[in-house]
Amino acid sequence: MGLYLLLLASYCLAIIGLLYLKRSAIKVGVKTLAFALLCAAANQSPQLAPFLAPLFILLTAIDGAWSGALVALAGGVTGAATGKLPWLSAAGEVLFGSLLGFLLTLDYSDPLPRRLREPEVASVLASLVSWPTPLSFALASVPELTLKGNLLSLGKFFLPLPAIFLGALLFRLSPLYKPPPIRSGNPSPMARSTAMAFVSWFLALYLLIFLASIAVLTFVRTKGELEAAYDGLKQTLSSVSLSIQRAEKLADYILSLPAGEREKAITSLCPSSCSIVRPGDSLETLPPEEREALARSWPLSRPYYSQGNWLFALIRTQGPEKLLVRVAIEKPNLCFWVKEPNLFLCPVGVPEDFGDKIVLKGENALAFLPVGEVVGRINRFIALFALVQLFILLSLVAVASVLTSRLTRPLEELSRRAVRLAGGNLDENLSLVRDDEIGKLARALEKMRQYLRQRMDESYALLRISQKALSEPELEKGIEILLSGLRDLTKAAGAAFVILDRNGLVSDCIALGRIWQDAKGKPPSACSRLLAIQGEPVVIPFVREAPIILREALQEIGARSAIGIPLQNGLLWFTFSHPLQFSSSELSLINAIAGQLDVMAEN
Repeated sequence: MGLYLLLLASYCLAIIGLLYLKRSAIKVGVKTLAFALLCAAANQSPQLAPFLAPLFILLTAIDGAWSGALVALAGGVTGAATGKLPWLSAAGEVLFGSLLGFLLTLDYSDPLPRRLREPEVASVLASLVSWPTPLSFALASVPELTLKGNLLSLGKFFLPLPAIFLGALLFRLSPLYKPPPIRSGNPSPMARSTAMAFVSWFLALYLLIFLASIAVLTFVRTKGELEAAYDGLKQTLSSVSLSIQRAEKLADYILSLPAGEREKAITSLCPSSCSIVRPGDSLETLPPEEREALARSWPLSRPYYSQGNWLFALIRTQGPEKLLVRVAIEKPNLCFWVKEPNLFLCPVGVPEDFGDKIVLKGENALAFLPVGEVVGRINRFIALFALVQLFILLSLVAVASVLTSRLTRPLEELSRRAVRLAGGNLDENLSLVRDDEIGKLARALEKMRQYLRQRMDESYALLRISQKALSEPELEKGIEILLSGLRDLTKAAGAAFVILDRNGLVSDCIALGRIWQDAKGKPPSACSRLLAIQGEPVVIPFVREAPIILREALQEIGARSAIGIPLQNGLLWFTFSHPLQFSSSELSLINAIAGQLDVMAEN
């Protein structure tokens, strides 16, 4: 009873867990109520229930775990209340409905969830996991069928499974089937699908190992119990045969004595187990089995129970007297065999149809053992083994869920932050306090966010500077504003914009900070001529790498690096007081501003 209640409680917990996972998808309508009534009606027929009830549950489980569970609950409770189903089977039916609804409405788009959402796959998987399953019934019946030599009848337990598969397949191919939509906003489906795949394959592997082990154990245990039963029956037959031989020798000795000495011999040898019956003696004091044997002239009586012991009587006739020698036996499961007229004298209440018993025949008796007794011992052992395995499985699933959640939770959190970042929230911090690959990915994304934020800030600053410069009516003042803003953005020590006329002379020079000054109306400085002759940007990350002319100029003003950009109408210089570490995007920003300066110089 305790095992039954423990299993029932475990299935209730599984149902509650599945419904909790789908707590936001409660959908009950007229269809659910209609199929609940049909399922309840189907469970009133134990022969049709395994084929019809799953079909009704399937038609509503497509709406979710709650709909499938409610239909199964209506059918299971009705069947159990009317005595058509055991309560454990009713709980298994509810578990089937909730698990089927959970699988059919998986909200992920990876290959494994897509496969599990197919009705035929979900139905078979849910029926195998739920209790009682065809396989569970079959394993529980192996000992009895083995003892009866009728293992081929195991096939009847698997008939509902292909029926469920066929019904689900036809449902999927019919116009009634409409796959539930997948919500695009569900966070991190890849992470949860990965966890689901891991747990699913792990459970499948463990289930195969468990079923193989319990099947092997069932056959091994059945064989062992049979061998033990036959050994016990052999010992019983040997003990009974020896007892009969001793009783026959005692009876022969007593009957060989003169009539006057027989009473004395009985008093001295077997006062409580021997008696002489003479014609006219009252038989009312004798047990019914002895009276029957005396009346029918049987050499042995049926085994009977008297004063806490199982006995039988050996009967010998000499003249008008009959001698009864009572013999105690250890086990009551005996039927004596009388060769003439070929009778089986069994205890009262034991039918002579031995189809449900293990029977071993000896010279004078048959020893038997009810099959149910052997099956009960085997099933108790298998149930205990299955219960231990169930707890091991649940423990492993819990550990696997914890381990996979360590993967899914940070990925989901990172996914949610990335979605907010993609929506324009550049203040969202993407870093996670982890040292594994997920932490490295988060830190890399955080660097990208910071870089993007910096570039956006620079772009906004450039836009404001450009707008301010273009709104200035004096071009020279506007150029100075733009150059000053660019210097601030690049954190340069100095900036200079040299405008050349058509003759190559300096038309104007706007210099800010630590940088050389080109004189108006004169040829450009040596550094500017070098840049103009080269005709392409010059990047000097370290002063020691600069050409000698440029190196002397940089050392003179105390700069450690520089950038020079030739323009169509002039030259643009930046000097820095630190080694240069510019990225390509920063150079692109400088080139963009330089283009605006060039346009303003042209004007």
